[in-house]
This record gives sequence, structure tokens and C-alpha cells, in this order.
Amino acid sequence: MKHSLKLIILVLCITTLACSNDDNAIDETTKTELKDKFVGEWLRSDSNESIENRINLENNNMGYITHRTTTEEGVTSSLNPISWSITTNQFTIIKDNTETTSTFEFLDNGHLLLPDISEFEFIKQ
Repeated sequence: MKHSLKLIILVLCITTLACSNDDNAIDETTKTELKDKFVGEWLRSDSNESIENRINLENNNMGYITHRTTTEEGVTSSLNPISWSITTNQFTIIKDNTETTSTFEFLDNGHLLLPDISEFEFIKQ
């Protein structure tokens, strides 16, 4: 009886330690639904006729960031390829071998908030 109790306790300990509780892991259905919310073109809310910043997120976890500045001298623009990924509470962009991670929040108006990337909201186009 004593050995059976020790064996049960040992099995419970091993089972408990073997099961990880990764807060960032998400099941495939949730990941697909969340990914669908991110995919698309996002305009930063401070954009205007003189300056425009966009993040384009494609379904294959690739995309690009564009920046356009318009002055009296003309238009200057750039396009930078990125890769991106999500977990339940983090959004990560890799641009020029530099990884930037931010928490994220979808606001009631549908805008996307990425506080560690920009102080401005992003508006889906």
C-alpha cells in the first residue's frame, strides 16, 4: 500500500511537470481567427497628405512597411519587407534582421493598437 501511494504521487508529479502551461501558445483555430484579424493593410492614424505610414500584413506571415513623405520638392517613399507572427498576446515584426515585439489590442472601433511599436492606432483599410 505504501509503495502504491508513492507510485501514484510520483506519476502525478511527473504528469504535472510534463504538462507545460505556455501562456503564449494558442490552438490552431484561435490562431487562424486571430491571424485573419491581422491580415490586411493598416494605415497609421497620424497619416495625412504630407506623411503616410502603412503596415501590410499578408496571410503567409510576410508583408511590408511603407513610408511616404510629400513635400514641395516631391514625393519620397520607401518599402521595407517584413515577416510577422502572433501569439495570444504578442505581435512580432522582423525587419532587416531586427525583431520588434509588442502587445496588441483590437479596439472597439476595429483599430489596432501596438503600443511598443507606435503611440498611434492603426486603421484597417
